[in-house]
Amino acid sequence: MPQDEKFSRRLLSATANDLEIFIHHLVSLETEKYVDHDRYGGSGDMGRDVVGFLTKSRHEGDWHNFQCKQYRRPLGASYIFEELGKLFYYSSRGHFILPSKYVFVVPNNFAQPARDLLDRKSELKRRLVHEWDSLCATKIAKGVTIPLDQDIQSKIDAFDFSNVESWEHGKILTLPNVTYAAAKTFGDDPGEAPRGIVPSVVDPLSEHYGEQLRNVYSEHDGQMYPDVTSVLSHPDHGGDFQLHRRRYFDAVEFERHFRVKLDSKNVDDYRENMLATVSDIYKSKAGLDRVRSIMTAAGAANVGGLFDRHSRVTTLVRQGTCHVFANEGIMPWWKEK
Repeated sequence: MPQDEKFSRRLLSATANDLEIFIHHLVSLETEKYVDHDRYGGSGDMGRDVVGFLTKSRHEGDWHNFQCKQYRRPLGASYIFEELGKLFYYSSRGHFILPSKYVFVVPNNFAQPARDLLDRKSELKRRLVHEWDSLCATKIAKGVTIPLDQDIQSKIDAFDFSNVESWEHGKILTLPNVTYAAAKTFGDDPGEAPRGIVPSVVDPLSEHYGEQLRNVYSEHDGQMYPDVTSVLSHPDHGGDFQLHRRRYFDAVEFERHFRVKLDSKNVDDYRENMLATVSDIYKSKAGLDRVRSIMTAAGAANVGGLFDRHSRVTTLVRQGTCHVFANEGIMPWWKEK
């Protein structure tokens, strides 16, 4: 079954709570757009489930509202009016300024009359005003009738209804970062990490593991290789050294990518398991034999967790992570004697 079909079924059957968590992850991943975000879903949310803030002023500045509804059949237009009614009422009472965008998130889709309203925003506004008593007045707060007063009317007049939109099932599947939000919420496949970019020139400061390897090669051969250029020109060590660099930069990019797109915990768990896998070999061997033995063990390691479950840690990344450990001084290939 294709991955998108698995996710599609999972999304349609998700609990209301998981849907809100999923949308919150989607919003949190839009780091270039939102400076902050929050989840309010539940009683007392005042018509807000998930919010993306475009400024540090939060509800006193520009913000987007995401209203989530998990329903087992297509939703009717009454839901749209009820939720918009809450928004205008609570805004008119000073709880927040109006959002610049309002998104209905409905995985099981809207019924056609509701879709027609969302395609005709002027009609949506007209009906909200002219049918407030039947559509909104008794739906905002339990046991209370809220008439359309001048304060509410002013909020409706001030709002740009063209910024009301819907995320239904098909659209949700195409949203940016949907793969990573699904991985964070449901443990789905996070996809591949980009390959690392290997610089043409070796920087001995940032690639300290390479300097350590230079000393390991020198010790192994009984002759001093004064710099990495001398290592790279060696008929055997040169290719070996470049492969180590490829491993290292793939591992660095793997960590960077998934710390941003998922969270640090998945990466930290992977690193902890990898270190546990090779630490005994590291302690029991030395020199070039230690490097080679650890590369073999790391390449075959089963490190568990999300990445292993979906086969997203390549052999090069597992091996390169050991060079990251060396670079960080956790497991150096060479120590000055």
